[in-house]
Amino acid sequence: MLEKRRYRIKVLFAMLLVAAFPGPVAAEEDIDLANFSQPKMMRGLETGNFDYLELSEGLKTNIVGSDLRPRYLYAAFEAFKQFGANIPGDCWKLDKPGVSNGLLGKLVVTSASPEAVTNVLERLRDYAEAIQSGQPVSVLIDSSQRAGSIQSVDESAVYDMKVLLDSHDCESPVTKRVLDNIAAYANGWPGRLSPAEAARQAEEREKEALRQEKAQQLAFRDNARSRCIDQFSKTKLFDRENLCGCIVGALDTGGLSDAEWITLEGDFKEVVAISASHGDTSERVISCLAN
Repeated sequence: MLEKRRYRIKVLFAMLLVAAFPGPVAAEEDIDLANFSQPKMMRGLETGNFDYLELSEGLKTNIVGSDLRPRYLYAAFEAFKQFGANIPGDCWKLDKPGVSNGLLGKLVVTSASPEAVTNVLERLRDYAEAIQSGQPVSVLIDSSQRAGSIQSVDESAVYDMKVLLDSHDCESPVTKRVLDNIAAYANGWPGRLSPAEAARQAEEREKEALRQEKAQQLAFRDNARSRCIDQFSKTKLFDRENLCGCIVGALDTGGLSDAEWITLEGDFKEVVAISASHGDTSERVISCLAN
């Protein structure tokens, strides 16, 4: 525990140094989630945190299942490939093998029947043909069309990939991360975190570690106080609650190690030896008995 505490102090000190003397930081591209028909799905794909992946309620579908996210991602991946084929550059490099089959496998698992999956594939094929013919579902691509008016999972996916490629080219870290995370989801891998999400999660882990450390230290003191009360259970000379509160408070100022608190939890009689090894802590403990 003591080593962990020293490590955390070093980490916090390093964070203070970084804050005081910040170095050059590469600018992260912004993504305006409000432009997408499924902002929660896109947030999950952009950040790499799949806990965010959630479809809005009320989308029409011809497939029954508990999880429509694979369908959205399958349609999004197929639409991206079709859109990317008509964009100069290296969009083709983002087409990862096995993704379609991986998503299709998840789609079959959440489907009511093979016929339902066939219907989905036919619908997506129609979208692909429309895109290839230069008429990629015009009502969806019309910039005046509001994303909120889209009513099907497939339309949402096609729309969102068009919005993504209109605002970020295939060399964009955002686009690459979105495609990487579709592939990660398809293969059951952890998501590739954005810099902002990675920093947020690191901060949350540090907060949780500090919270657990604080809870542990409080538990040490509570347990020591309970053992102290038990130790003086046969005497009526003292108010045990106040006495033991005073003794534990005196010990708290002595900088006891975790191991020493654990020792007191097992046998409070060790308070004499332990307090004597911490400067004038023993004098403070004795003063509690005198009061």
